[in-house]
Amino acid sequence: MKQFDWRTIKAIARKDLSLALQNKNVLVPTIIVPAVILVIIPAIMVSMPRWVSLEEMSYDDIEPFLRMIAAAGLNIDMNDYVQAWIIGSASYMFAPMFLIIPLMTSSILASDSFVGERERHTIEGLLYTPISTRDLFVGKVLTAFIPAMIIEIASFIAYAIVVNAAGYYAMHHIFFPPTFWWALLLWLGPGVSFCGIGITVLISSKTNTFIEAQKRSGILVLPIVLVMVGQLAGLFVLGTGIVFLIGAVFWAVGIVATLYGAKTFHRSELISQV
Repeated sequence: MKQFDWRTIKAIARKDLSLALQNKNVLVPTIIVPAVILVIIPAIMVSMPRWVSLEEMSYDDIEPFLRMIAAAGLNIDMNDYVQAWIIGSASYMFAPMFLIIPLMTSSILASDSFVGERERHTIEGLLYTPISTRDLFVGKVLTAFIPAMIIEIASFIAYAIVVNAAGYYAMHHIFFPPTFWWALLLWLGPGVSFCGIGITVLISSKTNTFIEAQKRSGILVLPIVLVMVGQLAGLFVLGTGIVFLIGAVFWAVGIVATLYGAKTFHRSELISQV
């Protein structure tokens, strides 16, 4: 089996990334969405006990947070509703929402891969260049994966600063991140991103517009929603073991999707659509 031409692949990735960052449909969501999901909303949620008396809330209102903390075995006073709220929201409720960032970023960039070339009228030159079809497909995948990981790490740092600062009034120490968040950051997040990219690049190669590719790839957020609902419903609590298990599933699907895409991708299909 012929080896990948990594020099060519990196050249494709660099060129695509520079063009994607000039596209406002790509750049604006990758800035605004992480700021809202991982800065503004968490700051409001963690600070909420300052303005809303949790002692006046019923047990049913805060039960999901107490259940998550009890299952995680954290050593805090379960009668302290303020600490329970902060730990439950910052460490557990927002964990699935954090996964939306690498998925969204990679999907946006991956959607722009072939569709963006077609809309910029540069795809003809790309398709007739003397590079293998496999290297071309892998280059498109890397274009989305590397920036997604950079944005994921930057978002994690911003989120950690925000929730620790917002919750310090009640916790009196740096409480975030818990151990399982490192597995979330380094294993599950990249797995979600890679899975989304493999599927979205395949979609992008078969659609005509950026918006159409985005709509079709929107279904990828469904597994993240299911993780969030499952945790709030008490079916499970995210911990290191569960994070590694879910991550393995995403990585497996991503690898299969990427290999399938590289194998079934044909330039002739794109040329016929030009």
